[in-house]
Amino acid sequence: MQFGHTIPLQRRLGVRGLPPPAAQDLAFCWDLHRVPLAGREGLLGVNASSRLAFFCWGLGPGQWGNLPAFALGQVGRLLRSVGVPPAAVERYLALAGPPVCTRTHGRRPVAFLNRAVDALFATGVQPDPADLPQPLLEEALNSGCCRAAGFPEKGRPRDFFRADLARLLGGPADGREGERPYVGVD
Repeated sequence: MQFGHTIPLQRRLGVRGLPPPAAQDLAFCWDLHRVPLAGREGLLGVNASSRLAFFCWGLGPGQWGNLPAFALGQVGRLLRSVGVPPAAVERYLALAGPPVCTRTHGRRPVAFLNRAVDALFATGVQPDPADLPQPLLEEALNSGCCRAAGFPEKGRPRDFFRADLARLLGGPADGREGERPYVGVD
């Protein structure tokens, strides 16, 4: 799994010279961005194909110091929280491979990451200081209608990701046989 680091995140981590992303299906690629919000730093992770996003707020030195493992754990948590069955989560993570840090995944995915940042601020929801993952903010990011780099039409990030999973895993990722999960989204 590739984790593209934005320039602000690279500065925060003191990282230089990350390699460009290798050729891999964008569904296995996530771009990570440092987001200052309400006086603390947050980590926004956005799938490069579907725009499915996780947001964690108030990371400590342990999370920043081992960001690839932390981000990988958040991807697994996020997928379960949007209703992906555990077996499909495990297959996705296995197919994606071990975490690799790279530069970001191109102009379109980064443009949609920036739109996700705008949507995050537009919610007006304050982060919950009791939780590192922010489920209310994630729900706002993943349920609204938007565009994504991997899809020509508008839809919801969670539905786009389910469509990617169905394509990657060879069948519906959520157990709904015969449905096209992103058709008819307003």
